[in-house]
Amino acid sequence: MQLFTTCVEQLDLAAIQLHQNNSAYRRFALILIDNVVELLAHNHCKKVLQDNCYTRILPPRYPKAIRDDVLGRDFSKKMKFLHGLGLVSAIDLIFILKAHGYRNESYHTGIVHDDIIHAIGWHYHGIACELFVPLKPTESMSLIDPPSAVVQKHVASGGLPFSEDYLRKSAKSLLRARPSPEPNLAETLATSALKRIQTIEDTLAYVVKNHPDRFDEEKTIREVQFWSDVFENEPEGGYILPAMSTQWKERLLFMSTEWRPKIKKCPFNRWKERANCISTEENYANAIQNFENISRDLSYFEHVVSSACSRFDAYVDEQINIMREKRTCDPETSPTG
Repeated sequence: MQLFTTCVEQLDLAAIQLHQNNSAYRRFALILIDNVVELLAHNHCKKVLQDNCYTRILPPRYPKAIRDDVLGRDFSKKMKFLHGLGLVSAIDLIFILKAHGYRNESYHTGIVHDDIIHAIGWHYHGIACELFVPLKPTESMSLIDPPSAVVQKHVASGGLPFSEDYLRKSAKSLLRARPSPEPNLAETLATSALKRIQTIEDTLAYVVKNHPDRFDEEKTIREVQFWSDVFENEPEGGYILPAMSTQWKERLLFMSTEWRPKIKKCPFNRWKERANCISTEENYANAIQNFENISRDLSYFEHVVSSACSRFDAYVDEQINIMREKRTCDPETSPTG
């Protein structure tokens, strides 16, 4: 009864958080939902593996190494085991593991991906509810403890407690607790990717327009990658003299002879086409997987361009300071001269 109560109460609370238009509440909802899926998965894996090994007639179906591996700390191994039993679909497996990654990021890093967390949490909540029937969140059939008010709100009246029909009706009640309308996950992911691409494009345009070398876009794309990669393996403490005379020259020689840019042409139109394709993807597992694929591709160039922008801003500040010092030292231009 305790596991069932915990799952119902957490999913009810998660639905309440999803109703709030607030980043912290959305993050909290995702953490609650993911914890329910973890509890369901661990409990069912434990039942399957342990029920099979305590027999005096037949040897255990699963060897100790597999039992220890599945019941360990790796969440993905539990989900893959359940998928192998036919209890979790391939689509749900992919989505659950991706959503679990966003949960970990939110928990350890803070409020990130705010523009997609609500849609991910909403759909993850639905999957968690649908797992009630195949994973049966019951430790025993004991009803000694009276159900809490939250559980009473969602449990079906009448019928055999914890039967398949009972669990299905409870899950449907929790599903109805989510906010309306349903967020379009594919469109949300596509919009997020397009927004990120536009930010990178705007940052590059700023560098092209204001950089003192006046390179065109194609040349700038090459240069920002070149200098980013020059300093990628910078020795600890930087290229400090006198070591700089050797290390710096060796690095530049390698870059000038062996280095090739990862991105040779303007990538924005190609990336935007990929992002727009996400919006029409009906398979939610493919949608989130394609979103993560393009996100990985964006990360390198996003870092390169933002670093170039930071270096340019530092250069501008340096030139301003030089001019200030020059005006202060020059009697003819000094305000007190």
